[in-house]
Amino acid sequence: VVSSEGLACIQISSHKSYATVRNCTVKNATRAGIMICLDAEAVIDGCEIVHNAATGIAIHTGGRPTIVNCDIHSGRGNGIYASDHARGSVQRCKIHHNHRAQVSLCGSANLLVEDNTIWAGDDAGVIVYDSGLGQIIRNDIFDNELAGIQIKTCGNPHVTENKIHQGRQYGILVAEDGMGTICNNVVAENAHAGVAVKGSSDPTFQDNTICGGLDAGVVVYDSGRGTFARNDIHDNATAGVVVMSGADPTFCENKVRENTTAGVVVVAGGHGTFQNNQIVKNFGVGVEIKGAGSAPVFQANQVLDGKQEGILISDGAGGELYDNVVSRNVRAGLLVSQGAGPQVRANKFEEGLNTGVLVTNGGLGTYEGNTMAGNQRSNLTIEGAESHPVLTQNSIFGSPDFGVLVQDQAKATVIRNEIYGNSKSNLKVSTGASPDVRENRIFNGKSSGVFFCDESRGFLRLNEIFGNAGAGVQIRTGADPEVRHNWIHSGHQTGVHVCDGGRGVIESNDVYGHQWAGITVETNGAPTVLANRIRNEQFGIIVHTTASGQIEGNELFGDSQAAISLMEGAEACVRNNLIHPDSGVPLYIAGENRGQYSDQGIAGALLGSEQSPVQNYQASWTSPRAITLSLIHI
Repeated sequence: VVSSEGLACIQISSHKSYATVRNCTVKNATRAGIMICLDAEAVIDGCEIVHNAATGIAIHTGGRPTIVNCDIHSGRGNGIYASDHARGSVQRCKIHHNHRAQVSLCGSANLLVEDNTIWAGDDAGVIVYDSGLGQIIRNDIFDNELAGIQIKTCGNPHVTENKIHQGRQYGILVAEDGMGTICNNVVAENAHAGVAVKGSSDPTFQDNTICGGLDAGVVVYDSGRGTFARNDIHDNATAGVVVMSGADPTFCENKVRENTTAGVVVVAGGHGTFQNNQIVKNFGVGVEIKGAGSAPVFQANQVLDGKQEGILISDGAGGELYDNVVSRNVRAGLLVSQGAGPQVRANKFEEGLNTGVLVTNGGLGTYEGNTMAGNQRSNLTIEGAESHPVLTQNSIFGSPDFGVLVQDQAKATVIRNEIYGNSKSNLKVSTGASPDVRENRIFNGKSSGVFFCDESRGFLRLNEIFGNAGAGVQIRTGADPEVRHNWIHSGHQTGVHVCDGGRGVIESNDVYGHQWAGITVETNGAPTVLANRIRNEQFGIIVHTTASGQIEGNELFGDSQAAISLMEGAEACVRNNLIHPDSGVPLYIAGENRGQYSDQGIAGALLGSEQSPVQNYQASWTSPRAITLSLIHI
């Protein structure tokens, strides 16, 4: 037993010194139990070092001890303190119940700390700071107060194959310009974050398992950076990863899975680059980006099988999403709201259990070159009076619901997309929405190509709309869009169908090749039909009982039963149309109706401004086949 009231019970100093201390009890020093300094070497084996005031063992100025099989505990300071280019090793020791950090490395100290058990300290288990180094390998570090391992002020250790668990706060804390390479560790069941990085620190974390924490798996904040690669971050009580307050880390090839509230959260001005991660099976949101100034980059990640939204962006956040696959999430694959305006390019939003992309409640952003396919609800939904995204060059197809749904007074710019093969309307606009839809290809839908209803408005321009099972364009229930300069062709029913009080301006379109009619108006529909080219339809324009509208300046030609047909009870103004009667009746007026008809050009001759507006002109021409007046309803 060695006890002293001096600075150290045992001091070994000078580069010529070499000592062995074995099986001793060293206690009650006013400073250090054992001090090794000035390049001295020593072996300290099997000793109990206890109740020393400043540190159990102090190593500095190049001291190089080998410390093995010791029990270092219950000191009022550090268990081991190494500074000023200290070297040596600490192996197979028990280091516990010390008041300050159990192992402290600073001032370029570079100890090997290996195969130790380090627990129950009142500060950090291991602290590396002030340019300290060190090899921290295969230790069992648990139940320490501040952190299992703390790195700060340019500390730069190599930390590998440790188990860091059940800490009272953090598993690993990197702060104040800390660095380090931390790989192949298990960081588990800590009370606060498993890993916390802050204050311009820039460590590297590779191939770690970070799991089972009572808070987040990884938190990077206060301008922290860092590179996180190939880590498995799972089963944490809140989020797998949190990035906030100016932090800008890089995460690549990690698995972030089965965390409770979210996979990845970027908030309060956080940034970061996330590449090739698997963010899967989280119980909350897969990725959440929230708050003005939050602007991370997510590229080539897989966001799969989440219990809520795949990606949620809100509250003025930005960010860039490129080349990600977002699939099989319970809620929307991507939800953008409350002034958020991300750049969303070349992603796949597919096979979701809800809508693929939802822009709502003031959501903005640019969506370019994405694939939205096979989602159980609409592939894309835009809603809310302040919402106004821009969508271009996307492929939107294969939903059992609508392809694109724009509703609740939303606006949107929808340009140069391909929207096809959806079970309901390829594009539905309802409840006061007013999108600008132009230069799209909208085709092969299993219902209508474009459907306007419920007081919606909007612009439909320069689109090619073809091959749809229902109407190419359907307008009903008070909708009043402008449909101009489109190519509407080759549908299985009618080209444009206006009904149930629908209105709209249908102008300068090229309409042809439908199985029923070019333009059909019925049940109080009242469109303005101007300057369209309508050809090769069974009926060019047909206006049914109780319908009305203005039909003016259109050119109708090709093989048809009737170019313009007005059923009994229709009330339409028909004037200045040019009709080429290849076959059938140029102008068919059935029974007593209240329309106005003047100056129709029939094969170069004018028809009748002097004729009675209620005369049935069928007597002047005979159709080569019977005219069927029942409409195939859509």
